[in-house]
Amino acid sequence: MIAWVIFAVLQAIAAIHILWAFGVYWPARSGKELSAMVAGVQNPDTMPPTVLTVFVAGCFSAMGVAALWAAGVIDLPWLAAIQGKLALLLAAIFIGRGVLTYMPFGPLAKACEPFRTLDRRAFAPLSIFLGLGFLWLALTSG
Repeated sequence: MIAWVIFAVLQAIAAIHILWAFGVYWPARSGKELSAMVAGVQNPDTMPPTVLTVFVAGCFSAMGVAALWAAGVIDLPWLAAIQGKLALLLAAIFIGRGVLTYMPFGPLAKACEPFRTLDRRAFAPLSIFLGLGFLWLALTSG
């Protein structure tokens, strides 16, 4: 069940990135407002390149599939040796990303509003939740 929740959340995040890549600014009204909202960048010259945003979407999607793999829903026998290690790595990445939000130093400490507030209230807790889910999958896989 945890793997399916992680999968669904990460696929939704990937889908939103695809929309952004092709010019949909939801939930903002403009590219500048979106950058301030989801990246903490104030008055950017341009939005990130489409290819980069699609790549990020692909990474989120692949991490969702990795959750299903770690739970044994998907079988990739030729990669079985790294199954638990990948889940543990993803746990560290997500938990680290979430914890970094609450540190008084680092790249996220210099982010602008409204990203800072959204990060503390939504993005970081979601990252920690996903990380704990991957940690559970890593400890129970295999």
